[in-house]
Amino acid sequence: DHLFLMNISDKNKKARVVYTKKQSTKYIPLVRESTSPQKEASNQQNLPGFQKIKQSSAKKYIGYTVKVERKSASELKGKLISASNGVLKIQQRRYGGTVDFPVRSSEIKSVEVYL
Repeated sequence: DHLFLMNISDKNKKARVVYTKKQSTKYIPLVRESTSPQKEASNQQNLPGFQKIKQSSAKKYIGYTVKVERKSASELKGKLISASNGVLKIQQRRYGGTVDFPVRSSEIKSVEVYL
Protein backbone atom coordinates (compact mmCIF):
# COMPACT_ATOMS: atom_id res chain seq x y z
CA ASP A 1 0.00 0.00 0.00
CA HIS A 2 1.89 2.99 -1.30
CA LEU A 3 0.68 6.55 -1.29
CA PHE A 4 1.47 8.58 -4.35
CA LEU A 5 1.19 12.10 -5.69
CA MET A 6 0.42 12.69 -9.34
CA ASN A 7 1.12 15.88 -11.30
CA ILE A 8 -0.36 16.20 -14.75
CA SER A 9 1.42 18.17 -17.45
CA ASP A 10 -0.46 18.97 -20.66
CA LYS A 11 2.70 20.25 -22.28
CA ASN A 12 4.36 16.86 -22.73
CA LYS A 13 1.17 14.81 -22.21
CA LYS A 14 2.67 12.83 -19.35
CA ALA A 15 1.80 12.44 -15.71
CA ARG A 16 4.48 12.49 -13.02
CA VAL A 17 3.80 9.96 -10.30
CA VAL A 18 5.85 10.25 -7.09
CA TYR A 19 5.65 7.32 -4.70
CA THR A 20 6.08 8.64 -1.14
CA LYS A 21 7.35 5.48 0.55
CA LYS A 22 9.91 4.68 -2.13
CA GLN A 23 10.70 8.30 -3.04
CA SER A 24 10.81 7.29 -6.70
CA THR A 25 9.41 9.10 -9.70
CA LYS A 26 7.84 7.53 -12.75
CA TYR A 27 6.47 9.19 -15.89
CA ILE A 28 3.48 7.63 -17.57
CA PRO A 29 1.77 8.79 -20.78
CA LEU A 30 -1.67 10.38 -20.41
CA VAL A 31 -2.78 9.52 -23.93
CA ARG A 32 -1.73 6.81 -26.28
CA GLU A 33 0.35 8.14 -29.16
CA SER A 34 -1.18 7.36 -32.54
CA THR A 35 1.01 6.25 -35.38
CA SER A 36 -0.99 7.60 -38.29
CA PRO A 37 -3.04 10.73 -38.99
CA GLN A 38 -5.96 8.52 -40.10
CA LYS A 39 -6.02 6.74 -36.73
CA GLU A 40 -5.88 10.07 -34.91
CA ALA A 41 -8.74 11.43 -37.03
CA SER A 42 -10.83 8.35 -36.31
CA ASN A 43 -10.21 8.79 -32.56
CA GLN A 44 -11.35 12.41 -32.77
CA GLN A 45 -14.60 11.39 -34.48
CA ASN A 46 -15.66 9.60 -31.30
CA LEU A 47 -15.36 12.75 -29.20
CA PRO A 48 -18.39 15.01 -28.70
CA GLY A 49 -18.18 18.29 -30.54
CA PHE A 50 -18.52 19.82 -34.00
CA GLN A 51 -17.49 17.61 -36.90
CA LYS A 52 -17.41 18.44 -40.60
CA ILE A 53 -19.97 16.80 -42.84
CA LYS A 54 -20.69 16.92 -46.56
CA GLN A 55 -23.51 19.19 -47.65
CA SER A 56 -25.08 16.27 -49.48
CA SER A 57 -25.47 14.34 -46.20
CA ALA A 58 -27.01 17.26 -44.27
CA LYS A 59 -30.51 15.71 -44.50
CA LYS A 60 -29.42 13.03 -42.01
CA TYR A 61 -28.77 15.70 -39.36
CA ILE A 62 -32.09 17.57 -39.31
CA GLY A 63 -32.78 18.58 -35.71
CA TYR A 64 -29.07 18.73 -34.81
CA THR A 65 -27.08 21.86 -33.97
CA VAL A 66 -24.92 22.92 -36.92
CA LYS A 67 -22.35 25.56 -37.79
CA VAL A 68 -22.35 26.79 -41.37
CA GLU A 69 -19.37 28.76 -42.61
CA ARG A 70 -20.32 30.89 -45.58
CA LYS A 71 -18.00 31.97 -48.38
CA SER A 72 -18.58 35.54 -47.22
CA ALA A 73 -16.60 34.51 -44.08
CA SER A 74 -19.61 34.80 -41.80
CA GLU A 75 -20.65 31.88 -39.62
CA LEU A 76 -24.17 30.81 -38.78
CA LYS A 77 -24.90 28.53 -35.83
CA GLY A 78 -28.29 27.02 -35.00
CA LYS A 79 -30.60 24.05 -35.44
CA LEU A 80 -30.85 22.49 -38.90
CA ILE A 81 -34.56 22.37 -39.69
CA SER A 82 -34.50 21.41 -43.38
CA ALA A 83 -32.19 20.50 -46.22
CA SER A 84 -33.77 20.39 -49.65
CA ASN A 85 -33.41 21.86 -53.15
CA GLY A 86 -29.86 23.04 -52.43
CA VAL A 87 -30.94 25.14 -49.44
CA LEU A 88 -30.21 24.53 -45.76
CA LYS A 89 -32.54 26.21 -43.26
CA ILE A 90 -30.94 27.09 -39.94
CA GLN A 91 -33.13 28.12 -37.00
CA GLN A 92 -31.78 30.41 -34.29
CA ARG A 93 -33.42 31.50 -31.06
CA ARG A 94 -33.52 35.28 -30.88
CA TYR A 95 -35.27 37.75 -28.61
CA GLY A 96 -37.76 35.25 -27.17
CA GLY A 97 -38.60 33.69 -30.53
CA THR A 98 -36.98 31.93 -33.45
CA VAL A 99 -35.64 33.09 -36.80
CA ASP A 100 -35.11 30.80 -39.81
CA PHE A 101 -32.16 31.54 -42.08
CA PRO A 102 -32.13 29.93 -45.53
CA VAL A 103 -28.59 29.36 -46.87
CA ARG A 104 -28.02 28.30 -50.48
CA SER A 105 -25.44 25.57 -51.05
CA SER A 106 -23.57 27.89 -53.44
CA GLU A 107 -22.93 30.23 -50.45
CA ILE A 108 -21.65 27.47 -48.14
CA LYS A 109 -17.95 26.94 -47.52
CA SER A 110 -18.30 24.18 -44.87
CA VAL A 111 -20.89 22.53 -42.63
CA GLU A 112 -20.22 21.11 -39.16
CA VAL A 113 -22.66 19.19 -36.97
CA TYR A 114 -22.52 18.80 -33.20
CA LEU A 115 -22.46 15.11 -32.31
